[in-house]
Amino acid sequence: MGIEKVCDELLKGQDGSTLKIINSFGKSLSETTIEQPNVGAEIRTTLDATLQSIVESVFPKIYAGAFIIMNPVDGAILALSSQPNFDPNMFLKPILQDEWHTIQGSKQPFINRAFSSHYPPGSIFKLVSMSAALETGLVRPDATVYCNGYHTFAGRKYFCHNKHGHGRLTASEALEQSCNIIFYETAKRIDIDVLADYANRFGLGQKTSSLFPEINGLVPSRAWKRSAKGEKWWPGETLSASIGQSFLLTTPIQVARMIGSIFTGYLVKPRILMDEPIEKKPLNIRIETLEFLRNSMQKVVTVGTGRRSRVKDIQVYAKTSTAQNSDLSKRELGEQYLEHGWFVSHFHYKHHTPLTIVIILENVGSSSVPTGVAKNFFVEYKKRMDSVA
Repeated sequence: MGIEKVCDELLKGQDGSTLKIINSFGKSLSETTIEQPNVGAEIRTTLDATLQSIVESVFPKIYAGAFIIMNPVDGAILALSSQPNFDPNMFLKPILQDEWHTIQGSKQPFINRAFSSHYPPGSIFKLVSMSAALETGLVRPDATVYCNGYHTFAGRKYFCHNKHGHGRLTASEALEQSCNIIFYETAKRIDIDVLADYANRFGLGQKTSSLFPEINGLVPSRAWKRSAKGEKWWPGETLSASIGQSFLLTTPIQVARMIGSIFTGYLVKPRILMDEPIEKKPLNIRIETLEFLRNSMQKVVTVGTGRRSRVKDIQVYAKTSTAQNSDLSKRELGEQYLEHGWFVSHFHYKHHTPLTIVIILENVGSSSVPTGVAKNFFVEYKKRMDSVA
């Protein structure tokens, strides 16, 4: 699996061949080398042993999910963990059928969740929705909105995560507090195809062209729904899409590329081998819009939903998300119906390279869990970096 499978032709080398002549008693009479064997090529990965060690130590093993650390400038994957994992030594001996079914059923350990699992992005997608609103002039940077806990559209209430309401907020504060209301308001005036266009600009719903096998995810549009569902797109569905729900699905590696692009201005191809070429694609989003997103993400950590991740002297820009994967009425039916939790970030400590991190934990019910994992990571990262300074 993974690198060893993808690079098998490089790593395995080539067998040699030797002609041996023996007599009827098995005694060797002569030996001639026909073809010399060739040792397999060496490969160098972009993985950083220190960062990988920290990721493995802070990842809560009771949950399924993924943790990615990537250099947003050149796309180098510095650490990557997909949980649950497995011990490849299990394949050295026969596996009983019942044992195999048990292993397969235990949260599917053979899936690389960073590339081959997709999830609703939830509030992370608000970065896309806000970009579309700012770029098309539907929202001004100094706009305000009043949140009383819900928004009514077509006779139905669409709730904010704060049922009591946030009160009056600026557009930036709406991102900081992850308030839904400004996005509902915008969704009534924006076409789903425009929203899909901006999602595609950020690389969502499309493979990243990485070395690993990966899936597309899904960015819905009118044409997609007509083709996939045989139905028209309903205006109320745009309200759900604007906050990252509806039919939206994205992979953790797509999210890593998206978050990095907010700080570089381009989408970079994720790479895990040192000799892979660095590939960049312009983001096609105005610098003023990107600066608005950056400022809002910084305040997510200082006064917003990501406050728990703060660590002294580390500059963190983040977005949190609690993403539904089923109807909220099913929450009490079992863990599998609980929401997924996201924490995504661009961070920088002293003279060290700014990095992007993405944490997704399945069925944890709240973004507070991955936010706590991020805090543990930042604390340990700071210790390790100071010890080698």
